[in-house]
Amino acid sequence: MESEQFLESLASDAAAPGGGGGSAYTAAIGVSLSEMALNISLKTAKADDVELMNEVIPQLAYLRKKFYQMIDADAEAFLPLSQAYKLPKTDPLRDDKIQAGLVSAAKAPLELMRLSYHAIRQHKKALTLSSKMMVSDVGTGVIISLSALKGAHINVLVNSRLMTSDGYRKTFEDEANHLLEDGSKIADYVYSEVLKLMR
Repeated sequence: MESEQFLESLASDAAAPGGGGGSAYTAAIGVSLSEMALNISLKTAKADDVELMNEVIPQLAYLRKKFYQMIDADAEAFLPLSQAYKLPKTDPLRDDKIQAGLVSAAKAPLELMRLSYHAIRQHKKALTLSSKMMVSDVGTGVIISLSALKGAHINVLVNSRLMTSDGYRKTFEDEANHLLEDGSKIADYVYSEVLKLMR
């Protein structure tokens, strides 16, 4: 989906794309910034750093593509839930289909959280490898990735809170909360280190 078309869809009254797709879109921007920082820094990097940069850059490129794919994946994962809610309340299968839809709808943002967490860890590596002129882009990228992580977290919870199965709800929320807590600590560390370099 083209950027302008996606934003128009996001702003419309359609049920999807929504918060999950928006988070995936911003996550792609976040990793692109650190990818750019390393691609530029690569030109003047020391030989020892070049090898490490050639490991991190493909990881960032992979994540960028995955995040872009997640925009549509999130909308597709929401579709069964949307369809279930449209069923007549007299339908004996409606509640079961809603519960199955909630699980489907929660899986996509949880996967987005996993990818965003991985992105934040790559930003941390990028910080140590980027030239000082480019660390502001790494800092911007990590904050955007943290926003994507938090946005995806909300989109897990909006579905998990309605699950009638305590087991399912706990499984989703335990992992989501762990990713948010640990990812936030790493992102805050990277951001604080960038600020030190700005002084």
